[in-house]
Formats: sequence, C-alpha cells, structure tokens
Amino acid sequence: MKTALSGSHPNARRAAFAFLMILSLVVQVSACGSESPSTFGQTYSALVAEFTDQPDAGQLHSFLLAELARLGVDPQRETSVAPSTGNEVFDLTATLVDPDGEGGEPPTGVELNWTERVRGDYSQDGLVSVADLTPLGVNYLAKVDYDGPLEHNAFAAWPSGNPDNDGGVALGEPPAEDSPAANWRLARVDGNGDGEINVSDITTIAQHWNERLDGYRIYRRGPDDEEFTLLEDPENPGQPWLIDRETTFPHGASAPDPLRPVRYTAADEFSIEGEHVYYVVAYDSVDDEEGPASTPASTEGYQPPPDELAAELVAAPLAGTAPLTVYFNAGGSTIPGGAVPNYEWDWHGDGIYDFDSGTDYAVSYTFTAGGQHLVLLRVTDNLGGRDTDTVTITVNDAPDATLAADSSEGDVPLSVSFDGSASMDADGSIVLWEWDLDGDRVYEISSPDQSTAEHIYDQIGICFPSLRITDNLGATDTAELTITAHGWWTTTLASGANYGRYNSLAIIDGNPAVAFYQHGTQVDQNLWYRRALDPVGRHWGAPLIVDGDGQEGDGSPEQRGPECCMIEVEGAPAIAYYDDHDFVGQNLTYVRALDSTGTTWGEPKALTVLLDGRIGWNNSLAIVNGKPAIACNSNATVGGGRILCYFHALDALGENWSGWEVLDTAWVLEDLQLTQLGDDDQVPAVVYIAFDINTDPYGYIGGLRIVYANDPDGVSWRAPPEFLSYDGIPDSQRFDGLSLLMIDYKPFVVFAGELASGAGSWLYCMASESMSGSEWGAPTAISPQLPNHVAHSSSAFIGGKPAVVFSSYNRYSVEYLRADDETGANWSMEPQLIDPAVGRKVECCLLEVDGRPAVSYYDDNDSVLKFGVYY
Repeated sequence: MKTALSGSHPNARRAAFAFLMILSLVVQVSACGSESPSTFGQTYSALVAEFTDQPDAGQLHSFLLAELARLGVDPQRETSVAPSTGNEVFDLTATLVDPDGEGGEPPTGVELNWTERVRGDYSQDGLVSVADLTPLGVNYLAKVDYDGPLEHNAFAAWPSGNPDNDGGVALGEPPAEDSPAANWRLARVDGNGDGEINVSDITTIAQHWNERLDGYRIYRRGPDDEEFTLLEDPENPGQPWLIDRETTFPHGASAPDPLRPVRYTAADEFSIEGEHVYYVVAYDSVDDEEGPASTPASTEGYQPPPDELAAELVAAPLAGTAPLTVYFNAGGSTIPGGAVPNYEWDWHGDGIYDFDSGTDYAVSYTFTAGGQHLVLLRVTDNLGGRDTDTVTITVNDAPDATLAADSSEGDVPLSVSFDGSASMDADGSIVLWEWDLDGDRVYEISSPDQSTAEHIYDQIGICFPSLRITDNLGATDTAELTITAHGWWTTTLASGANYGRYNSLAIIDGNPAVAFYQHGTQVDQNLWYRRALDPVGRHWGAPLIVDGDGQEGDGSPEQRGPECCMIEVEGAPAIAYYDDHDFVGQNLTYVRALDSTGTTWGEPKALTVLLDGRIGWNNSLAIVNGKPAIACNSNATVGGGRILCYFHALDALGENWSGWEVLDTAWVLEDLQLTQLGDDDQVPAVVYIAFDINTDPYGYIGGLRIVYANDPDGVSWRAPPEFLSYDGIPDSQRFDGLSLLMIDYKPFVVFAGELASGAGSWLYCMASESMSGSEWGAPTAISPQLPNHVAHSSSAFIGGKPAVVFSSYNRYSVEYLRADDETGANWSMEPQLIDPAVGRKVECCLLEVDGRPAVSYYDDNDSVLKFGVYY
C-alpha cells in the first residue's frame, strides 16, 4: 500500500502542492480568459489520455474545468446542496450496550459507529470544491486496498481493515503507513473506487461539486414501530438530533484529523426489548436538506437463534447490459443454531445446480447472453434442512452504433455529412438517436429516428463528433469519428508592453514552452517563461518571470531577455540572454530551471561584464560535447570591428563557464547559429551573416560565413574562411533571416537575399557538401519573389523534412514553407499564411510539436506574443 497521507513529512508536501495549486488557479483564471477546454472537441478523457506522469496543479485544474464543462456544472455555483446519491454510508454498525453482560438485565441501548462519506470531498472539510485537488495531487498514484465485493453483500468499494486501527501509534501521531486507518483515509480520495488515486478521480469531484454536510441525522425503527422516525436531540427535545462534524474533531482542533478517516459515534438509549433498526443520513444546514439513507444496521444479534432454515437471496444489479456481472449474496438466510450451511447455485433456472460454493454465501456470475435469467439458490445444512430462493436477472444485448462520414479532413470551412443508418439492435429496437457534432460531449440533436446529420466545421482543429443510440431497454452504444479541420490555429500567450518581441520556442519535458522578453521604454523589462499543459499547445500554464522584478513604470532602464535562446539542458529548460542590468554592465547571461517543467529557476549567471560595450545581444545556445555552449556577438571594439564570441560550460548543467573565445573580429555580425559538425568527432561551429560596416554600412555586400573549432569543447578555433560562394544569386544582395539545420551531419542553411534596389527578395537554401562546411552546393530559391526583405526566419524538421517559417517585412505576415523531400533539394509548396497582419518587426521560431508545425511569433501590430499550430 502506498500512502503520502501518513509519514514523516506529509504536511510539507501538502503545503507545497497547495501553494502551486493556488498560484496556478489565480493566474489561469485571470490569464486564460475565454480559452475553452473544448475548443477543438478536447474533452476531459482526451486530456487525461495525454498525460501518463503525475500532473501538476495547473493540469489538475484543467482536468477539473473540462469535466465540469462536460457535465454542465457551473463552477461558480454558490448555493451548496446536501450529498447526493452515491454518498450512502455503508459501514454503519449497531452494538448493544449491555452493562451487566449477557444473561443479566436486558441491554439499555445501542452504540452506533460509522465513517463519513462525501464523495469528492478529498480534503475532508465537508465541502466538495477545488480544494479537493490538493489531496489528489499529494497522493497521486497511491494504491488503496478493498475487500472483495462478496464479503459485504456485493458492495465493491469497502476499504480493507478496521478504520479505527491506526497500527498502535502513540496518541497524536499519524496512523502507521500500512495501517487500516491510513488505507481508509486514502479510500476517501479514491473517488471512483478503482484502487488507485489518479486523474480519473476528478470526475467524482465534478459529479458532486459543491455538496456539503454539517453532520448526520439518525432514524430508528423499534420493535413496535411500523416506520422509521427521526430521533430527537436528547439535550434539546423536539429538535432533530444532529451528530455534528465537530464531534469528530480532535480535542482543541477546528477540523477533522487530515490523516485519518472521519469517524462518528452516537449512543441511543431505549427500554423496549427487541430488534431496533437504524440508518443515518447526511444533513446540510445551508439548504436544510438530507442526503441518501445509509445501509441499515440492527440489533438483531440480540434475538434468539431460529429453529428452521430459510433461504434468502439478494443480487445486484438486477438488470443491465451484457456482459453483466451480478453479485449474489445469501448471507441473509436464516440458519438454525449449530447448523452448517451449504450453498448451491443454478444460473440458468433449469434445475441443474451449476456451482457449489460450500459455506461461502456470496458469489458472482457474469451473464453474456441477453434475456431473462432465473437464478436459483439452494441452501442445505447438516441437520437435514433445505430451502430455496430465486431472483430474476434481466440482461440486455447492447445496440451496435456505426458511424460513417463522407470526409474526415479538409480546409475550413469543412462540410461533413454523417450516416449512422448501419447501426442496429439485435434483440430490440433503437428508440433514440443523439448527435454530438461539435465534439463537446453535449448531444445537441436528440431524435427517435434521425440516423443522418450534417455539420460545417468553421473552427480550425481536431473534433471528435459522435453518435449515441439507445435501445428500447435503455442500453446505449456510441460511435465516434475524428474530423480534422485544417488550418493554422493561433492564440495569444502574452500581451501588453511589447511582450514577446524576442522569443524562443522549445520542447520542455514533452510540451512546447516559450521564453520571451517584455520590451518597453523606460520601464523594467523582464525575461518570462510559459509552458503548455499538453503536447500540442492547446492549453498553457501560467507565465512566470525568470529574471526581473516584475514591476512596470518606475522609470528604471533595465533590459533583460533580448535575443533570448532556450533549449533543454540535462532535463530542464535553460536560457541564454542579454542583460544590461541598469546599464551598469551589459552581460551575456545564462539561467537554468531547477525542475523539468520550469516551475522554479536557479540564479542567473552573468558570463561576462562589459563596461564599454554590450555582449550577448545576438546569441545561440546549444549542447556541445555534452555541455551547454553559447555563441554571441559584441559591439566591443577589437581590432577595428565587432567581435564574434564563444563561451562553453565546464560542466553538464552550466554551473561553471570558461572565459570567452574571440572567433571573428573583422565584421559586423547579424544572425548566427551554433551547432556541432562531424559525426563521431564532433566540433562546435558557428554559421553567421557578416558584412563590412566601413565600406557597406547597410549590409549589401557580404554574406554567410562559417567558423569551426579544432577540438570538441571549442577551446581553440580555426581562422574563418572567406564568404561562401553564391553562384546563381543576383549581385548586390543584402542577406538576412539566417536559420540552420543539420542534414546527415552536414550544415543546411536557409537565408534571405534582398536586392539592393529594394525591388524584392527571395528565400534561399544551401546545403554543405562536407561535414566540415568547407564545400557548399549552389543556393536554391525556395520562395517566390517577395516584395521586400525577410525580417526573420526559423527552420526545423517537420515530418522529417526541412521547413521554415519567416516574417515578410512589407507583407506584414508570418508564413510557412516545407520541402518536398528529406534532403531539402526540392521546394514546390507555396508559402502558407499563418497570420496575415503582424506588422514589420516580427521575431518567429519554428518547432515540431506532436508531429505538427508550431510557431511562436511577435505580433507588432497588437504588441502581443502569439503561438500557432497547424491542424
């Protein structure tokens, strides 16, 4: 048995998870706004299927919102209600109070004991609310032991052991980890009773949302009573007797013990001999309502033993859809004193007893065929007694739903015709057809005979329309299809004060994440981080500041984050960025998270400080020889020009760094990319755009250069070669928008060339013919002529093929291209428009997420950071 509700430091773990939960909820409610968990038919079950590891607080909250939406529950509902069906107390016991023992005076009363049951109230505060996600997160994947359903009259969720048995620990100590008390406490969190605490238990919270109780009322039926009556308060006659929750609190406490099950005790005095039967009901004083009645408990043990054997058979369920497992219980049979019973079972009502269970009175059987099944019980004993009892089980063969569509994908708006006419019911008829065409699990069409439907999908994304049919006996079946409405879906990740002008997109712990810079004028400028909650980027966690104080408008000129570059380093996100820190020093800075998802971050490390220039404005972070390394430029004057610099970490995490290496001093440097060359003996290399600022201040003469190291760490470097040859490219072009891929260990670059006249530009690709990058093939134009220069580009492999996203300066757009083959030799695709109106100054970053192209980019028109993914 696994438990975190007991142990050495349970409160610390609970407090930490609760803090993250509160932080996540506050930010998500304020930041997510109109984002819906079912925008693309993304249901609760689909969300759950995407996560196999322990979800964080934000993910649990997303699951809860999705399930509340699926069930049509308003999470803002303020009025509470009493616990509903499913909250029946099942372990009520009635023990006779007999002061002088058996054989003396008759018993004077009864002591009742039971365990509180409020499904979904995992925190045991008496109210089903968002606070119940915390115990679920604290005890995620903990196991719960249950008795077999045959031990308790077919009840299948009875926790094992005595709930009062805490393992013999000292007073005030938490129950022993493997004690029955700890097991019962975990069972309170296992809302669906499947034996494991996981995200599926969120359904129980949604089903019982805002249910509460103040305690329990007691009903009794005495020997001379025909009906149950509500017991009066012994200390306040005429008023209902409420066993208040406060009676269960430890001495001096204001709440139940969080590590134990909530146990109730009540004593009822009576003077009439005979059987007394009790049940308890939960009570909510806010709406003055009672919950469902518990399983009754009686004092029948006081009655003398019977003289004759009498069989009594109960079963549950009595009806259902095949295959139907039914639990049978003959424990209510009357057995004479001293007799040893034997139980035999006839499943088919043919007089042939198919199973002899001996003295076991509780068994189960699974019916696979539809129809009426008469089950016979025969009880015999060693004294010659014999009796029978019967019960009828109704088994229905479920209908078979079949759904077809004339199209499963296409560009929006996508018109689809559905046909469910092939559905059938073998032993009856279909009496209800229900259609959920937009995949939100709400059936908007309900008809007794509509077997076809049509729908137009005008929203981009994946949808899961379904057909549900119901037969004349109430059995249902559902058929579902996947419809993909193609196009680029975009969402805003950050807005206000130029958030995201510089951004970097990466896969962090399986999900897309973006680092970005908050840019403004004379305000504090922070480095931010935000990570998606799913592998595609449909739902996002709260943004957080990695470096900066989070204040705006105080007039200080701090700048943190321009030209930031993020990758995953040893299982955690890491970012290289420029930080001028009040212009005291202008630093290349490195920071790495302390966990895999980027929830907490370490201290930023300034790799160098320049008092007479800046370093790190353009930078590229990569893993070189198993350790992080950074290439960047600086405007510090060395030998008459700008310099290209290189730093490498001395350890795998980037805790310690080398001094800088100067790689090139002769040219002004624009876009640059750090990579590794070679297959077995790889060395770092930098590809960059350079031009002579003295003779060509606008960058129309110059182009691509590549420089690579002599050793795997980049301690020493070779002299940079001359500019690469551009046979086939018109003369007098300005080069911009560089991005880099590695194909078969050889560098492959995408860049833009603009005519000096400004009459147009093209995107080009060029592949190296050697691993060292010393020999290159001819450039190939991969785009049509564009009206002006390309401001930025980013490359990635999408479906195994090179692809590029770029921003066009005069088209004010972000566009996408992908090669026809894995080598990037052929490009026939016309540019695909992602966003048609983003302005001029657009930084964009391309990434493959869950097999799809995705992009982060800055919208200069609205001053917002956006994320887009193609469906």
